[in-house]
Amino acid sequence: MDALLPPKTWQDCQGKWQRMVSLLPATRKDTQRLQETFDQLLEQYQARVHAICPVREKFFLHIFAEELIREVACECPERGLMLLRVRDELRLTIEAHQTLYHNSIAYGRQKAVQAEAGVGELDNEISRLQAEREVLLAKKKELVQKVTVSVYVHVVCDTYKLELLMFLTPAVFGRTER
Repeated sequence: MDALLPPKTWQDCQGKWQRMVSLLPATRKDTQRLQETFDQLLEQYQARVHAICPVREKFFLHIFAEELIREVACECPERGLMLLRVRDELRLTIEAHQTLYHNSIAYGRQKAVQAEAGVGELDNEISRLQAEREVLLAKKKELVQKVTVSVYVHVVCDTYKLELLMFLTPAVFGRTER
């Protein structure tokens, strides 16, 4: 059993301690006491019910890794060994998902920063294009005025030429002199 679940050793001011895994199967009362302790710990450490919660994950893995595997290993060491492999695989999967989660958060932040930078560039481009538009509108207005003056002068000149022509050749236009 020590190979499956090795004893835990620690030291404090009172001395060196070692906790070994019990080979006795759990009773109903032990399971109820474990459930009560589990609920108290979740409440005490304010574990979230939904979403990713490291506290909740830690307690669930502890119960799965310690108590459930211990009970199964007491009855059948081969099953206990298989559950240890499942536990280790779950830990690796969780670590991979956490890595993906953190990488996706970092990627999202990076894209948000790039988008913010892009907004500034687009605002500058809009300002530049609006200024260019104002310059072009002023130029258009100036050209329209020049064309209008030119046409007016041309019409006035043509009118004077026509009058001059009419004055010089009255017979052509049906005018007779007096």
